[in-house]
Amino acid sequence: MERIKYNKEEEESKLDTFIFNMDEEEIGFIKQARQQGYMLDEEHSLTSLTELERYALEKGINFQDPSEEALDARTLCWYYLGEVVRMNYGGSWQFSMSEDNTMHWGLYVIEGHTPIQGLEFEPLGLLRRFIRKKASGTFLTSIENHVNPKPVDFSQFPDEPEFVE
Repeated sequence: MERIKYNKEEEESKLDTFIFNMDEEEIGFIKQARQQGYMLDEEHSLTSLTELERYALEKGINFQDPSEEALDARTLCWYYLGEVVRMNYGGSWQFSMSEDNTMHWGLYVIEGHTPIQGLEFEPLGLLRRFIRKKASGTFLTSIENHVNPKPVDFSQFPDEPEFVE
């Protein structure tokens, strides 16, 4: 499958505009959510992830609704989610054109949030998985696993399969 070709400078300019606009819109989003009883915060604390999950579920955030209102709601949720990672673990928003991680090709990701070189956090995908599964604690668990992945111990598995005749 051939990847879409992007102009890096043009996409970075679009990302800069997106971040500038989201910074402004997010202030209103947090204020409105708080007025409705959702304890989102400007610090983007890890504890606010539970409230973001509750907000997404109770507001019916979904990916099937093509309306502008639904798109805005999804965008604000995934931006907030990305900012939680960026503000708690570092890193920056990037337009992914990684040859090593083509899974996120053409998406806005957070890079530099973990000591593991080249690892990208893609908040829109995490929001999509949460909406599909509706499992409480998904955001925090996924972020913790992404930022501090635990090595898998393969020593309990045989090197070669044993054949029974």
